[in-house]
Amino acid sequence: MAMTFRDFLIQEHIYREAVQKYNHNHDERGRFATTSRAGGQHKPHMKGQELVEYTMKELGISQQEAKDMIREISGYTDGYATDMRTWQQGGSRFDMQEMTPSEAKRMSDQVERYIDLAPKWGDGDIYRGVGVDDVTAGRILDEIYSDKPISMMGTSSWTSDRSIAEDFSELPSADIAIIFHAPGTQKGTSIDHISDFSQSEVLVSKEARWKVKQFEGGIDDGYMIVDLEELP
Repeated sequence: MAMTFRDFLIQEHIYREAVQKYNHNHDERGRFATTSRAGGQHKPHMKGQELVEYTMKELGISQQEAKDMIREISGYTDGYATDMRTWQQGGSRFDMQEMTPSEAKRMSDQVERYIDLAPKWGDGDIYRGVGVDDVTAGRILDEIYSDKPISMMGTSSWTSDRSIAEDFSELPSADIAIIFHAPGTQKGTSIDHISDFSQSEVLVSKEARWKVKQFEGGIDDGYMIVDLEELP
């Protein structure tokens, strides 16, 4: 059974809570080191003109284009991801908390273009942690059992550090902690050098689709670990 838009909004509300919890419990960059896995690599953190010039060179774009992309990605990591993903799922301005639909569309376009142009993460374990209610967990199980490709319902944040994914999945307001794991992605790229918080973050395109290889746990267990393989 497909996830309803109401289920999606519930999940997004919990995701926003997770971001706030993580950012509250962790100091800004400098105290915690990034994590690299075999394959994909995170770049050193940059700011200001250094980041602009690096982005221009890496992506082959103009200075203004680089500034626009950096601004939107920074906004995404700073808490606006929920509204952007709501827009990607067809939500209206009444479903958004801080952005207008035009602002969300602009962010979505810039973020997705960055992912398209940037070097891909490739091989290297990535994880995505979400905390959901029983109903949403049931919908996810239905999708798993359907043996059909699944999506993350929009541009999605992953991490190369499993412990960070676990932080995002374990919330008092969530009934089920879910960890998605994949051995890599050809539709995602590291943005750890842009984000002000060290989350070893890999941003994956809304176009990515996944095949479930195996999973463990369930609703009665209070957790699920889902191993995925990205489809071409």
